Amino acid sequence: MGPRGKGVTARELWEAKADEITAEVAEHMRDVKVLLLGPGYPPGQLEIRKDAAERLRCISCQIYMMEELPPLSSVDINIKFRDILNKINPDLIVCIFTEEGFPHAVIFEIGFMCGHFGIERTLPRLKFCIHNKIEKIAVMPRYLDYLVARAESYEFYDAVTDRTLYDRIRDIVKGEVLRLYCPGDTEESMTQP
Repeated sequence: MGPRGKGVTARELWEAKADEITAEVAEHMRDVKVLLLGPGYPPGQLEIRKDAAERLRCISCQIYMMEELPPLSSVDINIKFRDILNKINPDLIVCIFTEEGFPHAVIFEIGFMCGHFGIERTLPRLKFCIHNKIEKIAVMPRYLDYLVARAESYEFYDAVTDRTLYDRIRDIVKGEVLRLYCPGDTEESMTQP
């Protein structure tokens, strides 16, 4: 019963369901394997990704970065990356394009994954986080437009008041948790009365 002997209101039911889903998402954050790809050069760019990774690990996310993984079978980058993909088999692949970073390695890795997994298996896993100040035409090759247009793509900002890289990746992981572990809890079922 609600206040003053009244029944439970629709809002109270909605809020209870929202709390239940929030708890379920928090519980399953550790179950989603995330591969973070992004520039390691010029100096400072790798730290941007490492900082986001550490913050995400603090909320129990499984985050993998190539720079932190030892070669599994070879120092050859093709074999190393193939073996990492096979071992991790990531649920999400977040490709980060920072304002000052050189995107060459990220572009290579995206192409490699499309060849390795096949484009149909890669696209649902692929998410792009692109700094809001990047001129995409100047930085990204035209063939990448196909993937960016079909995969989920998000802008991120440096300012505290806007969606930072950490905020974007955290929300992407939460979305994947909802998709994998809470499939009945869609926006339609959560609309407020």
